[in-house]
Amino acid sequence: MVARHVVSIVGWLLVQNFPGNDRCCLSRPSSDNSGSTFQFERTSIFGQGKCACKFELMNVLEILLVSNDVRRLSIDFGNGVSQTVLAESFPERMINVTHLDIGIFLELSDVVATKIVNCFPNLEVLNMGRTGEAQVMSMFSEDAFPRIRRLILGHLENFCDARGNFVKDFVERLWVWRRPLTSILLRGFQITNFEGLKNAPFKLALSELHLEAHIGPGVFDAVSNLVNLTIFTLNPIVDDEDRLAQRFGPLELEAKWSYLVPSILCTPENSTTSYCLGCCPQLQSLGIAGSRSLREEDIHKLIKRLHCPQLQSLGIAGSRSLREEDIHKLIKRLQNLRFLDLSDINVATWNEVMLNENDLPNLRFLMLHFVSIDMEALEKFNLKRPEVIISAHPDHFINWNMLDGKVVFNSHFDGDINAVLNDLDNEPGFCCMSRFLCRNENDFDCDDVDDF
Repeated sequence: MVARHVVSIVGWLLVQNFPGNDRCCLSRPSSDNSGSTFQFERTSIFGQGKCACKFELMNVLEILLVSNDVRRLSIDFGNGVSQTVLAESFPERMINVTHLDIGIFLELSDVVATKIVNCFPNLEVLNMGRTGEAQVMSMFSEDAFPRIRRLILGHLENFCDARGNFVKDFVERLWVWRRPLTSILLRGFQITNFEGLKNAPFKLALSELHLEAHIGPGVFDAVSNLVNLTIFTLNPIVDDEDRLAQRFGPLELEAKWSYLVPSILCTPENSTTSYCLGCCPQLQSLGIAGSRSLREEDIHKLIKRLHCPQLQSLGIAGSRSLREEDIHKLIKRLQNLRFLDLSDINVATWNEVMLNENDLPNLRFLMLHFVSIDMEALEKFNLKRPEVIISAHPDHFINWNMLDGKVVFNSHFDGDINAVLNDLDNEPGFCCMSRFLCRNENDFDCDDVDDF
């Protein structure tokens, strides 16, 4: 039987077909309080599936060890599992595992952290995106994970040393970590010191940076030093408008939504090109979602200075300050775009900014959820450009059939949406598109899965 390397292994369900599979997700159901009995119930960053089979964590990890085939491992247990049980469950070595997803660990002791370091010496990808209180200094020592290259971290304000003392300015330690990091996602905490990023030992290797946190104004100055950066997304979190207004100086914030959109891109005090994204000549993907709080003058400065000749993916869903002429300027300037997400923008109708058949010749995907659209005009455009996949509302792609020699557009998409999305997701740049399956225009974060 030919091994299917894209299949997820789910508990005991696929143990009988274990050899040749390379992915596994272990998860405890919320109704089970035993503390060590698990079943799959969550889509992980490494695969998806459904399973009602239960198993003992320690036994399954031992099976994985014996199988020697698993490369990607996701463990999701939520509450109820003691750190002692967890520490005892890991075998001495799982040398073939390169991807580890512990993104839902709510607690992480120093003993467990040390076990993880010792168990996975060849780890390349680590997801700790939702980890709560954690004693993790051993995980970022000079001896840990020498091959690590992709990293998801969250709640660093709760990171502790082995004695349980909170580690201040943990991000400064991250900036000096001598590892070949190519992709970093930092989420849910305050980052005000970006000086270290300018001279980080991995700055030439870093190609992908995602920030979902409180940020300081030095971020764009630091980003401008990342000469090989190809993907940059920014979703700053705001809960204290007055404090942020003071931090960002004379800029008048109008943050009335859940995000402080990057109003600091080209503010008067940061008007030099070194503070603008236009100075990133290698940038290929840019995602700035939910920029409803941007002032018009800030939008205009961004558009005027956004000169990224290699930009292929632009996601600006929720940018309510954009006007028709702004979209026109972006389209004319960024003719190499392959992926464009203009969902939930505040234009009267899409007709005002409708692409002509010669615009964006390389366009592969266009997303226009929650936008006033003349569907007939958009369908005609799609007929002229059938290579473009267009989604005008959730769970739908424009599609048609031929009936008696005439084109008949379908109101529903009867194909496999996930198959289309999986194909798109394999193409560089699709990462900056907003959540495709969200049906509520006020809920762009309905999918809580880290796709990294």
